[in-house]
Amino acid sequence: MMLTISPHDEVFTVMVRITIEPEDQALLIEMMKKMQPVFQRQPGFVASAMLKSRGGTLAVNYLQWRSERDHEACMNSDEVAEAGKEFTALMEAGRASMEVQTFEVI
Repeated sequence: MMLTISPHDEVFTVMVRITIEPEDQALLIEMMKKMQPVFQRQPGFVASAMLKSRGGTLAVNYLQWRSERDHEACMNSDEVAEAGKEFTALMEAGRASMEVQTFEVI
């Protein structure tokens, strides 16, 4: 499904903001691309978009879910945890940090 941003859509919106060193941004983008099909297989997934900053220090994953419950189930999924091991290792090594925020389109 194509991502649309509208206050009339009844979706739960999540933005994942990842801060990273410029030399690791390409690696992070590859990790995010590998994770995308895993998210897409999760119940309640609607759409997503990945963005990277021109300065090389940020990446954002914009995700839409049918409900907050669907998003929470995804975050507790063994499949998602397994697919995210490389990224978790990057964070544990102090090479990346992540902030997850939820939003309502106005």
